[in-house]
Amino acid sequence: SQVWALARRSLRYPIFDSLYPNTTATSSAVADTFGSWIQISADIGTTKKLYYVEVSQLTSNANDRSIQFEIGEGAGGSEVAVARGGYVIGNSMTQGPVVIPIHLNLTNSARITVRVRDSVAAALTYSFHLEVGAQ
Repeated sequence: SQVWALARRSLRYPIFDSLYPNTTATSSAVADTFGSWIQISADIGTTKKLYYVEVSQLTSNANDRSIQFEIGEGAGGSEVAVARGGYVIGNSMTQGPVVIPIHLNLTNSARITVRVRDSVAAALTYSFHLEVGAQ
């Protein structure tokens, strides 16, 4: 019973911010090529941690495909990828959300962006939702 008492005192669950609504990003019409960076937040704040990313495909496509996204930090035109995630999707109209755990401490006051690529030679639209909270 001492173990459970200690665990109860030690466990802390993050409180997520609700300031980061769904953002849509489109892959390039060229297979395996990233689309443009899309801003999620102009200023993420201080002492923030990215816990996970929810991804949903919004555009239908009949092909099996690999999807990869990057979360970036930095001013427009000079974004740097700080996290990457991906998954494989079967042929279906739309799919999601898929939840990808990240657990990344974000740079204070950073501009946060996302971009996506897939293995299909068509521009497909995806929805991204970040769960961010205190570190």
